[in-house]
Amino acid sequence: MFYSFTTSTKKELQCELICDVDCILHLHSHFEMVFALDGCVEVSVDDNCYSLQKNEMALITPYSSHSFKTVSSSRIIVIEFPTSYIREYKKLFLGKEFKKTVMPTPETVRDCIKELISEDGGDDFMKISLIYRTFSEYMRKNEMVDRTGISSDVFRRAVEYIHEHYDENPDEATVSKALGVSRVTLSRAINKKQNFTFADIVNTAKIEEAKKLMEETSLSVADVAFRAGFGSIRNFNRLCKKYFNCTPIDLRKKESNVEFLSKKDSIQF
Repeated sequence: MFYSFTTSTKKELQCELICDVDCILHLHSHFEMVFALDGCVEVSVDDNCYSLQKNEMALITPYSSHSFKTVSSSRIIVIEFPTSYIREYKKLFLGKEFKKTVMPTPETVRDCIKELISEDGGDDFMKISLIYRTFSEYMRKNEMVDRTGISSDVFRRAVEYIHEHYDENPDEATVSKALGVSRVTLSRAINKKQNFTFADIVNTAKIEEAKKLMEETSLSVADVAFRAGFGSIRNFNRLCKKYFNCTPIDLRKKESNVEFLSKKDSIQF
């Protein structure tokens, strides 16, 4: 069960309320902020495991492999947005990451969320304010550290390259050449990630683009499959089932028939 709070058809910023989340390992090119309202959720980020409790938040950076699994009956708010919302992104995160992924949710951030999920959905300035408030809290109460190990850096660079060139069907030889590393180095970097293969990275890039096209256009399933770089509709159907547990048609229906929160559904922290 989820609610969408977005007010625009082009979902640059997407917000969902998810009950009892169970999401397989995946990655994408945008930021993801997660706020726990109730219960407990196990959050896995780049092979590290965290327990997300009530009134805590987690920040997932672009191209980080992550998954969610409910430990005890939970409700979380998930906010996704592109890196363009943070102009300082590349300067801040070049070879760096936050030491802590999970932190307590400050009262100022909670107030922003309450406004965001109000009946009118808030305005664009408020949305940007929420993002910057959250990042400000992470910068003030956290620490930026160097990403550990060459393999971690190679993996992220590989994922970023693949997400930018997914429509060219890149193989390991192409990616390793573009990164200036050997195929052996690239393979080792990917193999160090649990349950992730080169094909998985390519598929997540394609399925992310396909989801965007299904949400923002009226293209047929066949056209979406072609534009996203899938070899066949059958392969598109298979991966849609794997990542979203539904067919492409069901995915479009779900996005176009979302339930909006009313006053009686107001969120309490």
